[in-house]
Parts: sequence; C-alpha cells; structure tokens
Amino acid sequence: TSWRWIFLVNIPFCILGVGLALMFIDKTHERSPQPFDFAGFSWLALGLAGLLGGLETAGKGLLPDGAAWALAGFGALSIGAYWLHSRRRAEPIIDAGILRYPSYWATVVGGTPLRIAIGASPFLLPLMLQLGFGLSAMDSGLLTVATSIGALATRTVVAASIRRFGFKRLLLGCTCLTSLIYMSYALFRPETPHALIFCVLIVGGLFNSMCMVALNTMGYSEIPRERMSHAATLAAMSQQLSVALGVTLGASLVTLTNRLHGGDASQLAAADFSPAFVVVGLMTLTSLFFFARLRKDEGAGLYDGQMPGLPVSPSQAPVVVVLAAGRGERFLASGGATHKLDALLAGTSVLDHVLDTVRASGLPFHVVTADASRPGMGDSIAAGVSATADAPGWLIVPGDLPLVQPSTLLAVAQALAQHEVVIPVFEARRGHPVGFARLCGEALQKLAGPQGAASVVRQHEVFELQVDDVGTVTDVDTVEDLARAGALLGPRLQV
Repeated sequence: TSWRWIFLVNIPFCILGVGLALMFIDKTHERSPQPFDFAGFSWLALGLAGLLGGLETAGKGLLPDGAAWALAGFGALSIGAYWLHSRRRAEPIIDAGILRYPSYWATVVGGTPLRIAIGASPFLLPLMLQLGFGLSAMDSGLLTVATSIGALATRTVVAASIRRFGFKRLLLGCTCLTSLIYMSYALFRPETPHALIFCVLIVGGLFNSMCMVALNTMGYSEIPRERMSHAATLAAMSQQLSVALGVTLGASLVTLTNRLHGGDASQLAAADFSPAFVVVGLMTLTSLFFFARLRKDEGAGLYDGQMPGLPVSPSQAPVVVVLAAGRGERFLASGGATHKLDALLAGTSVLDHVLDTVRASGLPFHVVTADASRPGMGDSIAAGVSATADAPGWLIVPGDLPLVQPSTLLAVAQALAQHEVVIPVFEARRGHPVGFARLCGEALQKLAGPQGAASVVRQHEVFELQVDDVGTVTDVDTVEDLARAGALLGPRLQV
C-alpha cells in the first residue's frame, strides 16, 4: 500500500457521483445564456487559488510564513478586484446579489463560524490524541471515527427534528450544543477513558451534522431555479474557505499556546490544545446572531421533505397572479424618474424582487401586464383569473410588494386548501398576497375598475393568517415607500 491511495480511493466515488447526478438531477438551462466572463473568471481563480493556497500552507512549513501570508493577501486582493468587476457586469460568474435572501444569507455568512469550527476540529483532534496523548495513528483513528458515526446517525432523526422544531429553533439549539461539545474537548486528558471520549465524539458528530444538514437544506429554499448555479457555487466556495480558515486557526492557536507555555513546537503537550478548543467553541456561538434573525417559519415549505413551493400536490397548487399593469402615477408624482415597478431596490427592480420571490416559492404564476383599455386593479385581477380559469385557486400579489417572502406565499397556499379567502396579517395589519379558493373564481372574473377584490372578500368566509413578514404590508407607491423598503432590506445585504 501507499499513501497515494488516500487520494486515489476518491476516484470511484467521484465517478459514481457523476453517474448519480446524471440520473437524478433535472437538466435546467439559463433563460438567456450570457457570454463567458473571462476577466471575472481570471480574477476569481487567482483570488481563490491565492487565498486558499496561502491559508492551507500557513504554519505548515511548506512555505515561509511570510510568503504564505503574502500569497493569501494577494488572493484577497484578487477577490476584491473580482467584486469590483462583477458590479459592472449584468451577469457575473458569481452573483453576490443572491445573498439578499435571508435563508441563504444565514447559511453562507451566518454558518461560516460554524464551518470554521468544523475545519478546525478534525485537524486538532488527531493531533491532540497522537502528539498530546501519545496514541498511535490507528488508535487515534478508531476514536475519531466516532464523529462519522454520529454524523451518519443524524440522518435517522434530522427530518423529524426539522418538522418538530423548524429550522430556526433547530439551528439555535444545535449550535449551542455544538459549541458546548467543542469546549468539552478541552477537558480531555491522557487518562480520560477512551469509551468516554468515543461517546462524546459521537454526540459531537450528531449535533454538528444536524446543523449542517439543516443549514444546507434551508439555504436553497428561496433561491429561484435559474440562480441556483450561482448559489451552489458561492456556497461551495464559502465552505472550502471556511475549512481552510479552520485549519489555519487551529494551527495558530496551538502554536501560540505552546509558545506561551515555553514549549518546543516539535513537542506539543496535551495542555497546548485545550485553549484552542475553547476558542473554537466560543467562536461557534457567533452564528447564533444570524440564526436568531431568521423568521420563525423560515423554510416552512420544506418541513415535509418537499421542494419549495409544493405544500400541496402540484394539481392542487393555486396560481400566483402578479399584478404588473398599474400606471404608478403616485410614484411619478412623488418624484420618481421611472415606473415604480422598474425602480431599483438594491440593484434589482421592484418587479424582479417580486418575481424572484414567486419563483422561489415554486408555485405556478401568471403575470398581468399593462392594458390601456383596462387599467384598474379590478380589471387586472379579472384578467389574471380569466387567463388561469382552470386553477384550483389564486394568490393575488401586487407587483409593488418587493419584500414579501416565499414562505408567506406557501403558507397562504396551504391555508387556502381549508378556507375560501386567506389574508395574511402582520402586527394587526392585513396585507398581501390574498388567497382565493376556486369558488371565488366567477366573482373575480367579473371585477372591474380600481377597487380590487374587496367586494369578493366581503362575500366569503375570511381566514386571517398571522405571519411574521413585514413584506406583506410593504408596498411601493411613492419614492418614500421605496426608501423605506430599502431600509428594511438593508440588514439582509450586509455583505
């Protein structure tokens, strides 16, 4: 045997992965393929190679420390150059704009401290067991395999846990437990019974893996299919960078502790590792700040293991009617330079924000565009319902509602299976989208004028659905409304 088999053994699994991907992953294509951005690719490739290469070699003696950190600095500058370049591109290779989706932001940015810990722990544990405790590589491996056993065990309970607690509560709880377990590693001593270490590592692998499964599932719940490639690529980059940072952090902490103890870097003691595990555990807790800002029902459409947007069977899913036919006269009168639906909010038009949300929900939809002969909201609703007359129900979404969340659309759609009319309510205020069951279809098709569907609502039993979504009551009628929406969207864009 040879050490090269450590790498060669991956080849058949990679081939198997390609085959399974071809068998089970749908073929999807960009709606409007763009020319390949060679300049952006070059900056990004240089940046990732430099940053990851520098971090991987720092403190390992493969390069002088100064050269390793210089390489990492060059990589960081190259990534900065790519970011500036991408802002001038309509279709960059990696679109950082997808970070505006709260669940994806929490996954990629909020999950980074957790992933750094994941990178540090597998590096620190074998070193501590072998160099600090004097175990052989075989004995060390037999102990650390416990984390893999815990990770595999996660698959038996994670789905039920997500349904029971929801993504937010599960992430908050598992992150706290993961932090405590990492810090408990600092209590290990050479005389600690191996059976106890094995059990603790199993529990650590269980909660650690549960965090990752929940994060990676929730993160894509709001992403439109045509932007999924951007999301997957950015997430993969973030994960690799986090793991490299974890190894660098772990090595640096152990080296620093060893020097403070007056030891020799070639002769590490068990006590040199304890502070590193405490720091890693405490750092993990910073992810709580991001997870605490998630909505209580974040990713609710995925609780039953279904794709986003399918809380009911496809044949029973209501159609989302997006109203994009208004003249926007109030917006222009308030000083707007363009139609309100074309006004930019964080670099994306108001209407595109709405359409991204609708696509992320997975529900079928129909967009009603301008008709000079029928300009009123009632006319638009009638046109949309008439065009989708065979639908089992409808969700009416104004095109100027840029902050509404996909989970709200899903919740209204699910409630509509049991009610005639569903209206989301945020802090005692009724909002949109309003859901109408099929029995309302005939009345909706008769609407006309500017009054909307209020007359239909009054004729039916109304269910008020309590939601935690300010977007349901945040429409854009004036320039001031646009600024207010931007302020509410701002916290999601802190990149």
